[in-house]
Amino acid sequence: MFVIFLWILAHHAQPLLRARVIETPSARFQSRVELAEFNVSAIQGLVVDGKGLKIYGQIDPNIHREGLQPPIGVDEFSFRIGVMSLLRSPMRVGTVYIKGLELNIPPKEDRQQFAT
Repeated sequence: MFVIFLWILAHHAQPLLRARVIETPSARFQSRVELAEFNVSAIQGLVVDGKGLKIYGQIDPNIHREGLQPPIGVDEFSFRIGVMSLLRSPMRVGTVYIKGLELNIPPKEDRQQFAT
């Protein structure tokens, strides 16, 4: 019975948490955010992990690579959150573990165009 409750909790928490993971940096950086994969497990509390998080800017910070490059990219991330934190606004996360952080920061002389 308890296992079923945990599965239902994780299943219903997943869309809420996914939306918050996308909306928070989108509002903070006023930009488009992409998230390739997102999972929530309730085996040991709510454990959240995701892949392919990209936070785009207004313009391409790295014109030397093909395609539009996000200023911030994360290959994988994970964090743990308490069930009661889902009810709080803003939701607080203590520690986020990341793997594969990529920052596209333009040279100092080109940063003026990023002032906005």
